[in-house]
Amino acid sequence: MHTILQPEGWAKPIGYANGVAARGRLVFVGGQV
Repeated sequence: MHTILQPEGWAKPIGYANGVAARGRLVFVGGQV
C-alpha cells in the first residue's frame, strides 16, 4: 500500500510522482538533487 504525495500548488507530473509514502513510513521523492 502506498500514498502519492502531491504538494499543494505544484504542477501534476506526467509519468512519475513527486513523492510516494509507503508502509512503514518510508518516503520516496523524485526529482530531488
